[in-house]
Amino acid sequence: MQVSRHDRRYHDSRIAIGLVVLLLLCFVPSARTDVQPVKKILIINEAGSSYPAIDIVNRAIQTTLAKSPYKLEFYSEYLDTILFPDPATQREFRKFILHKYQNRKPDVIITVGPSALQFMRETHKRAFAGIPLVFCLPTGTMPSHPIIDDDFTGVESDLAPGKTVQAALQLLPGTERVIVVGGESAYDQQMQEAVRQELKFFEGRIPIEYLTSLAMPDLLDRLRHLPAHTVILFTTIGQDAAGNKFKSSESAPLIVGAANAPVFSLFDTYINHGEVGGSVSTLGGQGEIAGDMVLRLLHGERVKEIPRVKDVTSYVFDSRALRRWALEESNLPTGSLVLNRKPTFWEPYERYVIPGILVLLVQSAGIIGLLWQ
Repeated sequence: MQVSRHDRRYHDSRIAIGLVVLLLLCFVPSARTDVQPVKKILIINEAGSSYPAIDIVNRAIQTTLAKSPYKLEFYSEYLDTILFPDPATQREFRKFILHKYQNRKPDVIITVGPSALQFMRETHKRAFAGIPLVFCLPTGTMPSHPIIDDDFTGVESDLAPGKTVQAALQLLPGTERVIVVGGESAYDQQMQEAVRQELKFFEGRIPIEYLTSLAMPDLLDRLRHLPAHTVILFTTIGQDAAGNKFKSSESAPLIVGAANAPVFSLFDTYINHGEVGGSVSTLGGQGEIAGDMVLRLLHGERVKEIPRVKDVTSYVFDSRALRRWALEESNLPTGSLVLNRKPTFWEPYERYVIPGILVLLVQSAGIIGLLWQ
């Protein structure tokens, strides 16, 4: 019995379709195994993302977490303690956050700022029991206020006012007083309390005064008329005594521009406006630390296996401010990073000068050899 050409084509097409279906069935299971598990990251911030410190920390966290093999969902909440300091309003914010995540628990929580950390200390066991928490930017969390929850890890200290004052005295051994400048927001006050605690070490050695309860115009006027042999330790000004709000990019230039004495700082966001520098907290570094800890948690490590980091500060100074106040780099603490240093003539041309000299020496040797012959 002969099979027609049409029947053979029909038979061949059925075989081809069958092979395609078989191949698709083979690939379906592997496609399913390639789907990335979803992990939810809740970040609770002290203030809004328009504040430089918050933005820097959050960007560093997310950049670090980009290494994760998981698909990440980020949920960001903002307590806005600077713009909305009223306790009743803050209670409503916190109540809303707790209700929002009542039935949508995150896999990891990150707090950025002392108020966010305090909020979680008060509610974690009740609302987020068993969920690991990583904290950074914890200014105001002193040893007298221990973090008692075993689910917490993070950056324990982000301030080094003692090291900064010591560096100032090393640069200016004739200093007769230290003026601490700060603001009136809740965050500012937490900062000042932390500074007061650490600067007790200098009691009896040098007078320390605080200019922290003034409206900005009055503060600037005082800074224009400070006595000689004074140094300024600038903390933060989120709000002045008149209720005016400020960001670091706004308050720092005003302070430095008015002061008749060198200004030392505690955070890297308070450099490059004319501040001398100090032992500063690196905000991007804090974000990277928090991000690395979250990565370890997502990979299965437990909180107790991830030790807390005690210090994220380093000595950073601005060469332009050092020159302005005639301060010698040789008197800086060992290992200091100096920003904005003008390169010497040798530095930018070093890679050209050395090969040029070698070429000239070779040519000179050749000429001398020819003359000798």
